[in-house]
Amino acid sequence: MTIELRHLRAFVAVAEDLHFTRAAQRLHLAQPAISQQIRQLESAVGATLLVRGPGGTRLSDAGRVFLPEARRTLAQAEAAVVAAREANQGETGTLRVGYAPTASSPAFLPLLVAYRNSHPRVDLGLRELPLGDLSDVLLTGVVDLAFAARTGPPDYHDGVAIREIAHEPFVLAVPESHRLAGQAAAALLDLADEPFVMQSRDQCSEYHDAIQTACLRAGFSPRCSHTTTELSAQLALVAAGLAVTLVPASTSVLRAADVRYLALTDDAPHITSYAAWRSGDEKPVLRRLLDMLGMRTPPNAASPASHRDGRVTSTPTSPTTT
Repeated sequence: MTIELRHLRAFVAVAEDLHFTRAAQRLHLAQPAISQQIRQLESAVGATLLVRGPGGTRLSDAGRVFLPEARRTLAQAEAAVVAAREANQGETGTLRVGYAPTASSPAFLPLLVAYRNSHPRVDLGLRELPLGDLSDVLLTGVVDLAFAARTGPPDYHDGVAIREIAHEPFVLAVPESHRLAGQAAAALLDLADEPFVMQSRDQCSEYHDAIQTACLRAGFSPRCSHTTTELSAQLALVAAGLAVTLVPASTSVLRAADVRYLALTDDAPHITSYAAWRSGDEKPVLRRLLDMLGMRTPPNAASPASHRDGRVTSTPTSPTTT
């Protein structure tokens, strides 16, 4: 006969009360049912665990050895149930999040911080992703959620769901000592003779082309004196007084030392940040994050790669000076 948890519960109850009737009452069972379960357990173990006599019920030597093991087994079974429920509810587990170099960290990092604070037992892993189509890293399971940004409409494969999380303009970033640093806004043409620092087109064509196009619309071709592979390097060169540049408005919250941010009086280029995940992915930790962010795909909804309905947008704050 297979020993079941009900046998162990019956034994522990009787062993603790040393009284069959009280044990039956604790378990909301009839006494004959308790007695039957104890007999079945002793038969399966092959030893007498409880001795009943004129003086009452007592544990046998085998019963005294069996009791702590039975308690441990019941506790482990309960812990397994709790662990499974928590995992199913998205309270525990592993969530792998990727971000493209074009993604504006101020647009998505606060979302992840809020998630981490409300789900401290989820193993949240972050990794930078290579430029290019993010569909592959999602569909192959490299990451569960990806953040990216585009100056144009997103282009993802079938099977990938997307939601807009921020749509923001570019702003001017100039050195604190710059002649325009005291202004709240400026025209791009005011910087026609200035050296620009731009991200390498090979590394980040979205940012590079946005700056190039905006300057051409303003009536000049930007003089690119420096190229970088990271936004932080761009801001460092600006802070050093070596160049000016355009960056997404949310970058201003990074408060880089010796950098001033000015709104553009021109028709500023915009960049849109997106979250993307596998359509229909029911991974609990991902479901909790998408629910928390209001980005859950409705049941039976078409892949939103070609739709903007139900998108979640946020309005970035105005540029701040540092």
